[in-house]
Amino acid sequence: MKVTFFKLLFACSVLFLTACGSLPKHNEIRADDQPTLAIADDGIGSQLYVDDTYLGVVEDGQQIFNISTGNHDIRLVKPNGQQINRKIFVQGNTRREISVGN
Repeated sequence: MKVTFFKLLFACSVLFLTACGSLPKHNEIRADDQPTLAIADDGIGSQLYVDDTYLGVVEDGQQIFNISTGNHDIRLVKPNGQQINRKIFVQGNTRREISVGN
């Protein structure tokens, strides 16, 4: 009886461990995990370019731009013509804020 109990206990523990040891085989990024970019208040009126693609004019300090995960070259052209360049890296579900102060 004792041997049967230990065999059963061993079999259950092996099944439990194999079921718990399975990890996801791929990373999935959902739409709500998309990184975002915000430009600080001193960038209002600036034209925003990400990887040489025009995204629009920064209208206020609360404006958020969706960008993709990875490395990006950011260029802001202020209303006075001054250009600000930054290199950034963003991961999923993060917000990156850039200050363009003088």
